[in-house]
Parts: sequence; C-alpha cells; structure tokens
Amino acid sequence: MIILYLVPVRKIKDQVPEQLKVAELVPGLTVGGIYAARYGSRGRNFISEFGIIPSYVHFGDRKGFFIDHLCADNNPARAGCSCGSFSWGGNDRLVTLNVGSEESGLAQIKMRPFLQDIPFAGTLPFLCMKGNNIVYLQNHFISRIGISLSKVVIPPGSPLKEFPFGPKVVTAFWDASNIVFQEPEYVGQSVMQQKKILGTPIGSSRGARLYFLQ
Repeated sequence: MIILYLVPVRKIKDQVPEQLKVAELVPGLTVGGIYAARYGSRGRNFISEFGIIPSYVHFGDRKGFFIDHLCADNNPARAGCSCGSFSWGGNDRLVTLNVGSEESGLAQIKMRPFLQDIPFAGTLPFLCMKGNNIVYLQNHFISRIGISLSKVVIPPGSPLKEFPFGPKVVTAFWDASNIVFQEPEYVGQSVMQQKKILGTPIGSSRGARLYFLQ
C-alpha cells in the first residue's frame, strides 16, 4: 500500500538533505506519505516492509520520492524508531496493519477498498542518501491496483507523531505485483555530513511477487 498526503514544504524541508531540493506539487506543498508491503509467496514466510516518504524531491534532472526511513520484520532501522513487528489482518472489505516494536507502536492503518483490479504498469522513481552518496532508484511495476478509503492513527509516543501530514491525496493498494528492481544509480556525492541512511528495500532483484491481502 501507499498513502500519499500533501505536505507543507516549510515544515518538511529541514528533514530533507540540502543536496536534494523539495519539489512543489502546488505552490508551498509537496507530496509525501507512508508505504507498506509484504513480499513472498503464499504458503511461505512473508517479509514485511514499512517506509516513510517525507517528500517528492529533485537532484539535477532526476526526480523521485525521497526515502527517509525503511525497515522490515525484526530489523529496526534506528533506536527509537524501530518497526520490527507487523500485524496484518482483514479481508476484501477491510484491511488492517499495525506496525511497531516491542517498545511502542509506530502506526495503525485501516483500509476499505472501493475500486479494485485497475491495470497499472509504470515506474516509481526514488532518491535517497547512502552515506555521502545520492542514489537514484527506479522500480518497474506491473500490477492490478486498487483505490481505498484509509484511516491512519499515529499512537502517542510514535516517532511519526510530529510528521506534518496534510490533506490526503490517495490511498492505493495491490493484491499482487511483478516488480523489477533496477540497480541503484549513484548520481552525486557530498562531503557534508548527512543524516544516516536508515535502510534499503527488501526483495529479489528481478520478478519479485508481492502479496498484500491475506
């Protein structure tokens, strides 16, 4: 799933490395949100993943979603912001996800699908920092997606409590998807100290299957 919001540029620009420029969707607003997925095949162990997307950014002629926090089952990304516990539930009419750790909750999500099985083939671009390197990623998706109503609750004490969520733009989900992960492209370098990169995507390098609903 991916849930995108309008985010005030003035409230988010300090969370984006200065080499990456926040791209305004409309004057004063960018787009950001949260992302969650499960990778694997039915009958096998799943790997769950949760990510924070503070904003849409650009670096030179490259544009993409900036990934700030990305973690998976039992693999906390940093102290105080771990999400090693995923609890998926629901059915075709209601999907639920609780993300957290043994210490605290990170986010509680409920989704009610109302449009399903929409063909989608496209590329989602991402920009992130790995050490002092600026990395550009492109993931190609062939999916049947859906549009959903959603409710996100950020529990007290969650590191996301201060994230400047604005009006919701869209909630999209997919039951299964063929994903081709392209090799990262290093497009720039800086000698300035930046925030520590918090993780890398989980999944096979080619033809991964992603299942969302139980």
